[in-house]
Amino acid sequence: MVQPIVEYAQAMLDHLSGRYKHVVEAMPEEGLNWQPGGAGTNSLAQIVRHVVSGQQLIFNWALGTP
Repeated sequence: MVQPIVEYAQAMLDHLSGRYKHVVEAMPEEGLNWQPGGAGTNSLAQIVRHVVSGQQLIFNWALGTP
């Protein structure tokens, strides 16, 4: 049985992932390629990918799954 806090965390992560997806899909390509720190830094698309991947990793750690 999944604990309520785990269900809540999953719901929040799903919600946030959906928001990121909506924003990314609405942006023009040049916006996704924009590098907020200038040349040599991650683009906005790379930053979003890291955040979403990190969310799943943290959730897996919390559940004790690989």
